Amino acid sequence: MNVTVSGNTITGQIPAIASKSAVHRLLICAAFCKQPTVIENVTTSQDIEATIRCLQFAADIRFENNRLLVT
Repeated sequence: MNVTVSGNTITGQIPAIASKSAVHRLLICAAFCKQPTVIENVTTSQDIEATIRCLQFAADIRFENNRLLVT
């Protein structure tokens, strides 16, 4: 089957899940930021949870609605 689409514009957003290694780096940077930071579209794992526990000595980190809130 061949389909041709013409004359239309496709718009929208598709949230991409952050890679686990990127989330580790973002958490570390956010923990030392002077401003509150939100990291969106996060899925947790045991590794991410371990990083959060370590960083809680330097920052308040909360997980809400697939977002990490770092202060």
